[in-house]
Amino acid sequence: MLIKEALAYGREHLADLTEVAGLETEWLLEWVLSETRIYLILNGNKALDQTQALQFTDAITRRRSGEPLQYIIGTQEFMGLSFEVTPDVLIPRRDTECLVELVVEHYKNDKAPMTVLDLGSGSGAIGVSIAYYLKEANITCVDLSEGALKMTQRNGQRLLEALNPERFKTVHADMFEYLELLADDSQDLIVSNPPYIPSADIAELQVEVKCHEPHTALDGGMDGLDYYRRLVREAKYKLKTGAWMLFEVGHDQAEAVAQLFLDDGGYEDIQCYRDLQDVLRIVGAHKK
Repeated sequence: MLIKEALAYGREHLADLTEVAGLETEWLLEWVLSETRIYLILNGNKALDQTQALQFTDAITRRRSGEPLQYIIGTQEFMGLSFEVTPDVLIPRRDTECLVELVVEHYKNDKAPMTVLDLGSGSGAIGVSIAYYLKEANITCVDLSEGALKMTQRNGQRLLEALNPERFKTVHADMFEYLELLADDSQDLIVSNPPYIPSADIAELQVEVKCHEPHTALDGGMDGLDYYRRLVREAKYKLKTGAWMLFEVGHDQAEAVAQLFLDDGGYEDIQCYRDLQDVLRIVGAHKK
């Protein structure tokens, strides 16, 4: 199989799955060959060896079945960084970058050390990115899933290897049980992208999500707000006065989550922020 034949094969077999079949085929072939797109263009008549051809056709088969491209390749870019991902974690989305960007912009000129808690860290995309771009931040990432926490640890060790290791730690625990153990008034910032899909809606998600991504990281209860209710109520005591709590929310949940902050009475400066698609995606508030 020549490179140009492999590209044609991939485009044909993925055409009914995705509108970017050609692009995904290129990514998969770049991964198999450990080469760049330019290499593919300039070497269309170069043949794949047998191992490469088998790996490529297997990758196309896996993708055609609905397996996410990121799980096949094993990485996803987030905030300009390459994160390792496995089926133990949700694939980091561009929408979530808005949360990290808000944090970095807000604290970029602060020189004092700050404590940051990332609850339900998954791949570590949020917590590791904050630690990478804010050199004074001390990050604790918490996840109940052993598989997810291993990914947080791997990404943290690889992307933060040049930083003080004391600034980044991971904790295997239920986020609410861990909150109980924390000292009150100890955190400068709490961030979370908790499960927020209503239970009944999971069956209607894209096949890549409902059949491959971990349901424990998706299911937010009957209305999708179970985690937000508890976090608003229980995490408040761990924040310093004036400290910030930021959530990613579902595309239609911002108003409801903002109302949870308002009804609690312990917060002020409640705000909703839009993502790149102009959807209200992030909700934040400061502790009174």
